[in-house]
Amino acid sequence: CPQEALFYRPKIYRVKSVITQLRYLTLVVSDQGEALRWYTEKLGLEKRMDMPNGSSRWITVGIKGQPYPEIILQKPSLQEHGPQGLEKKLGQIGQNPTWVLLVDDCPQTVETLRGKGVKILEEPQDAGWAIAALIEDLYGNAFTLAQPK
Repeated sequence: CPQEALFYRPKIYRVKSVITQLRYLTLVVSDQGEALRWYTEKLGLEKRMDMPNGSSRWITVGIKGQPYPEIILQKPSLQEHGPQGLEKKLGQIGQNPTWVLLVDDCPQTVETLRGKGVKILEEPQDAGWAIAALIEDLYGNAFTLAQPK
């Protein structure tokens, strides 16, 4: 083996992370007050912010005891998005991808939510990685409730 090979050291490139935190997720809603009540009263999330934001309100909710992420309950407005943007935003209502919410006891959580009038799309079942159920919010967004194994 050549002499240079004995001293070869690969270059180590340090890449500084650009993304440091997932802070906000947005749910497009048609009525912020209605959505705030549903997410706090039915799911038990806590209101974090509620303040004027131009023609609408900046409302966020989150899981108690967990600082992030916060869910923005966004009501699109003509003033904020313009005619084409408003139409596009309104088309997003109920179209969010399925988020996974961790729970301690999936069957018990489903029964509690059922008692509060939450629509259960799939009953708790063994999904291999977790006991999981599927629920739906007032706009048709689906959420997986997962009790990790």
